Amino acid sequence: MEERNFFERLVDVSPGMEIWWDSSPVVFENWCKKLLDKADPGDRDLLQKQFDRMYDKENPLNQLFRGVTTNPPLSLQAIQNDPAYWEKVTQDILAENPGLDKEGLFWELYKTVIKTGSEMYLPLFEASGYKEGFLSGQVDPRSAFDKEAMIIDERSNGGGQAANYITDVLSRRHLSGWKDRDGEVYNTPAGAMHGPKVMLIDQDAGSGGDYLPYSFRQLGIGKLIGTRTWGGLIGISANPGLIDGGYLTVPFFRFYDADHNWTVENEGVAPDIEVMLDAIATNEGRDTQLEAAIAEVMTQLESFVSPIPTEAPAFPTELGQ
Repeated sequence: MEERNFFERLVDVSPGMEIWWDSSPVVFENWCKKLLDKADPGDRDLLQKQFDRMYDKENPLNQLFRGVTTNPPLSLQAIQNDPAYWEKVTQDILAENPGLDKEGLFWELYKTVIKTGSEMYLPLFEASGYKEGFLSGQVDPRSAFDKEAMIIDERSNGGGQAANYITDVLSRRHLSGWKDRDGEVYNTPAGAMHGPKVMLIDQDAGSGGDYLPYSFRQLGIGKLIGTRTWGGLIGISANPGLIDGGYLTVPFFRFYDADHNWTVENEGVAPDIEVMLDAIATNEGRDTQLEAAIAEVMTQLESFVSPIPTEAPAFPTELGQ
């Protein structure tokens, strides 16, 4: 058995690469124990050292794992590993939320597992200056739409794609309503939020980070708040590698807008409401751009009238209607 595992050797040849733990951090200790139990006795000390380097709470900047991605099925393993502890957590949740249904209990348990795992990576998050130690957790998509308004934060979006699929969802219009035999009323499209929307942008958003606010404005979804984006929509593609392992990046394609003009490149996307980040406020833990966005959507909500009817029309009273 080699001294350093495959992932460590991979990072050795690719400095800057991030290896993420693809499960709940809560199950890591039990996962290590299971593998140690199965390992040859002669390999266990070496394997334990590798595990210690994967997650190191005392020296987080030296650990292998730089973040976490998880979802409900993976988080379920945490509950299954320690049912007695999570039974108590469940009872506490039910005591604090009388009348909670099964779906609500599932969501509250999942959030608790996520919170526990996030706390395990908090030392890395803080030690890295808030650049690493993130936890990406899958959430109920209804949580994004069962709201009165929305703020989309695309600051520091480095791009990589023309993410029109995001603005496709954000620009969904109400098409129809339905009423079933039980008297329930619901709408199509189901995954839509019709209230006020604004997008936060800044100078560190470029390429696809230029395109997203461009499409947000082009579709008339809402206002852009912050500072002008970077301005780089000349893309690179199909560049062959060199024999020594190096590579060239050659401009390959360029954006032009829906009005048939060459735009955005070298000019960026300007905000509708310009707001600079206030350095003093930032040092105090405040976000002046976010504060401006909140103020804007709150103002819009004062006069907003939802286009979605809350009740179905009266049933027909004549045959054939």
